[in-house]
Amino acid sequence: MKGFEEFNIPSKSNKKKLWDNCVFVFDTTVLLNLYRYTKSTSDDLLQIFEQIKDRIWIPHQVALEYNYNRLNVMMKQNNSYQQLSNEINNSYTEFVESLKIKLNDFSRHPLIDLKDIYNEFEEALKKVKEQIDNAKSSHPKLHEDIVYNKINELFDNKVGENPYNQKDLNEIFEIGNARYENSVPPGYEDVKQKRGSIRVWNDLIYKLEYSDLVIWKQIIIHAKQIEKPIVFILDDNKKDWWQIISGKTIGPRHELIREMNKEAEQDFYMYRAHQFMTIVKEQFDDQIKSESIEEAENLKFKISDSDVSKLLIENLSSVKENKYNKANNRYFKQNLIGNVLVHQKPLYQAYTLLFTVMKKMDRLELMNYLYPSLISVFIETVSILPDHEQYDSDQIITVVIQLNRGLSAEDLYNVFKSSLLLAFEDVIPMGDLK
Repeated sequence: MKGFEEFNIPSKSNKKKLWDNCVFVFDTTVLLNLYRYTKSTSDDLLQIFEQIKDRIWIPHQVALEYNYNRLNVMMKQNNSYQQLSNEINNSYTEFVESLKIKLNDFSRHPLIDLKDIYNEFEEALKKVKEQIDNAKSSHPKLHEDIVYNKINELFDNKVGENPYNQKDLNEIFEIGNARYENSVPPGYEDVKQKRGSIRVWNDLIYKLEYSDLVIWKQIIIHAKQIEKPIVFILDDNKKDWWQIISGKTIGPRHELIREMNKEAEQDFYMYRAHQFMTIVKEQFDDQIKSESIEEAENLKFKISDSDVSKLLIENLSSVKENKYNKANNRYFKQNLIGNVLVHQKPLYQAYTLLFTVMKKMDRLELMNYLYPSLISVFIETVSILPDHEQYDSDQIITVVIQLNRGLSAEDLYNVFKSSLLLAFEDVIPMGDLK
């Protein structure tokens, strides 16, 4: 429809035309994920950069964020060896202790020597520890960052200049505040997490909640200067970049397409890293491994259990500050479950993480702040999952009935736990609910 072109879903031929003439712009998430991938996948993506190096570019803000976050990501990867070792040790200890209890009846048997069995387990554990230690010893050191050196080489003279002084930045922050109040993309999803956080670089003050908006403005400036369409590659899954309908990602937000066309008179499209790699493999380089694409797809900028737990607690605290009402129910859905789903966290894992929070709440808190939202959100979110037929949401409704029986906070907790076990009996590891 004329005048509403941004709402059209582009055909394959239109996408190919855009792809053949565009400049590829990469987000910070794509560059940092090179440190999270296996070496094979990282090498494949760097190989793609090499093949299209005449058509790649990153905004100044992306380069700034990459340099600020690179060492932090590397340190987290390095620390993961010890974390993995601790998890294995703890799980092994629990396993052996449980096994000894279960196998106690076999302690007196003419042909079964439990000591030999336990020794076999010990040897297996030693081999696993050796593998972890060997991997840690070969992990790249901070001063031997091969990825950093390769990125420097590939993006030499392909990093945007900083077009802003402090006055310009302040104007963007002011514009951003008005945009975010009306949920105009991109970046408004960062407000809750980053509000008030600043970074000082080269005598300029950056408000981090507006980082995505600064990136977007710099992309528009570049598109206008080079007079070419833009394909933006990012592994940020938030709805302030992507058009998400009934849980399915359709493409970039139509507001972004319209703004790019209006300001720079250029077309615009976006892909996640695994989609980008898939197209390159199909059109240019069959040597890109399918396993690399699969790894990039599975990563999808996931967050850890500890990050999700923090997210849940923060949102519950926000809900508790006000009396429960419909507005709080919407807030709970959008900010708690919405964030969990958008980060590709399995739904049952998200709910098991709630238990640590629930144990700290009394009956009034559970009744007024948690359950009304949780039941509503559960039923709504389950219905949009691709595998929703696995879940029996009717079992969860039993919780609502139990709420009227004057149960204590502990009983409410146990009822909800039992209902979850019933609802997820085919997919949830029973050990996750303790």
